[in-house]
Amino acid sequence: MKASKGTIRNKYGKSITENSVHASSDSEAAKKEIKIWFGN
Repeated sequence: MKASKGTIRNKYGKSITENSVHASSDSEAAKKEIKIWFGN
């Protein structure tokens, strides 16, 4: 899957697994990921 032209992911993403942009799939996933990276 390719990022749309003009998006941040298209501009800065090196590949689907190597990129400087991350988005969670939904708000529940975001809450879990925030805890992983930043703690409680």
